Amino acid sequence: MPDIQKKIKAIRLLYGLTQPQVAELAHLHLRTYQRIESGASAATENMLEALAAAFNCTVDDIRNFDLEANQFGSAPPRLPEIERLEKENTVLKAENYYLTSLLKTTLGDVPGFLEMRGGRISMKIEA
Repeated sequence: MPDIQKKIKAIRLLYGLTQPQVAELAHLHLRTYQRIESGASAATENMLEALAAAFNCTVDDIRNFDLEANQFGSAPPRLPEIERLEKENTVLKAENYYLTSLLKTTLGDVPGFLEMRGGRISMKIEA
């Protein structure tokens, strides 16, 4: 089926996943997945089964994915992995806020102690 690669890519984008994430979830080499998605290589039945497991759907769901509507016949539930990661991210943000507050309470406002670098807080201690 010539549109299978388009359907695989559309499903990946629908879930908001990157190519490396899908490759990891499907236990495929990244380059292999990229070739499948680009149409340079055909997906074997085993690969389709691995992708279906990664997308939490069936091989038939992938084959019958509606590109026009950009949806499955009946939308499958969100990937459990995404929900777990979102919960974990929320917990980590809360812990980060708590630790930052604790540092500020303990050390006070030390100039240059907490700096933002590329969206991350780094500590700089000067003697």
